[in-house]
Amino acid sequence: MARIKEDSVIATEDGRLMLTANIAQLLIGYVADVLVVVGLFFGTFIVLGDRFFFTGAKLVFGGVGLWLLLVLAYGFICFHGWTFGGLVTGTRKVRELSGKAPGPFRMAWHALVVYVFFALLIFGAVSSGSGTSSGGPKESSLKRRIAVIRPFVSQEEILQWYRQEGKVPPTGPRKLQPKA
Repeated sequence: MARIKEDSVIATEDGRLMLTANIAQLLIGYVADVLVVVGLFFGTFIVLGDRFFFTGAKLVFGGVGLWLLLVLAYGFICFHGWTFGGLVTGTRKVRELSGKAPGPFRMAWHALVVYVFFALLIFGAVSSGSGTSSGGPKESSLKRRIAVIRPFVSQEEILQWYRQEGKVPPTGPRKLQPKA
């Protein structure tokens, strides 16, 4: 049986229980996906520079545009929630409210915002020599949040853990707590 912590169990609006990924799975999954995005970045410039003889600004703007399109295509391909990082760690991205697959447009947006931003943040921190942040996390609507879950842990295992611990499982989607 999987190791279960009470705060890592979420319930969908229809009452199904899901086990969220732990920190190690999240980090390894994101690093694997960012490596795919960075690989697409370098692959784009290698192909454009060698094949089409782009130089200077054409190479930069054409390369960045094609790279962003490839990242969007990666998100479209992963519309069911299984990304490369998820396959490496055994996790899957789902809508937190319903527990269903995010869909192609939501995953494309997720890939663009999360992986490109993460890659640019790392590149910027490495190139500037600074790793400081300019602010805390922003609040988002619960309907739009994507949870990373462990799909190979069944609902029966989660319920068995709750019975063994003598605790009551959650019954509905968790509510965002307002900041004080």
